Formats: sequence, C-alpha cells, structure tokens
Amino acid sequence: MAQDEPKDDDNVYDIGSVKVVVNKKIEGYASNVDIDYESYEWGNDYVITTHY
Repeated sequence: MAQDEPKDDDNVYDIGSVKVVVNKKIEGYASNVDIDYESYEWGNDYVITTHY
C-alpha cells in the first residue's frame, strides 16, 4: 500500500472519505478485497485481505 496519484491504467474508488486507487491489471487477480483499519497493542494499521 502506498500513497499515489491515479494513472490512466487505474480504477479509483471513493470509500467514505478515502480514495482507493487500484491498478486495473492487478484488480483482475482479486475480485474481492477487504481493507480494514485495526488497532493493535503496538499501534493502528491497515489490513488488506484478498478473496479469490
């Protein structure tokens, strides 16, 4: 995961107040992706899970 500006070969999704940019080629490999924000003892972080 990285902060990036959308390019011509990307799809952009507005999820709440967050824009998610996914490369079209990569998106074809995982039709369902979950992005969660979790709290842990050591801090907070995003968790990305793909489902084939």
